[in-house]
Amino acid sequence: MKEILQCMDPATSIHIEAEDILLFFADDFVQTMTEAALKLCEHRGSHVLDVRDLELPLEKEYNISIPGFGAQDYFPAIPSNTEAHEQRLGQVRKTRSQTRKRTRSTKA
Repeated sequence: MKEILQCMDPATSIHIEAEDILLFFADDFVQTMTEAALKLCEHRGSHVLDVRDLELPLEKEYNISIPGFGAQDYFPAIPSNTEAHEQRLGQVRKTRSQTRKRTRSTKA
């Protein structure tokens, strides 16, 4: 921890208790992310931990994205409706409105 701090600012020092707290949180972070990544690894049927196994828990829990690996690998883009699909939806909506009009007129 002292080496990392010296790289950032050579004139700064860290109190031993503060260093212990930072090390505790770092250990907890690594353990939590490793456990979550291992669950994903097992879920996809592999025995080798991959970067993509770490990607999802990091993004979900800490909003950390790994450069070069996007969440789009896990969540593919939803294709927009095609023109044919929009036409079918229009026909369904039209039929529904006509059915509702007929139902209202027979009740009156």
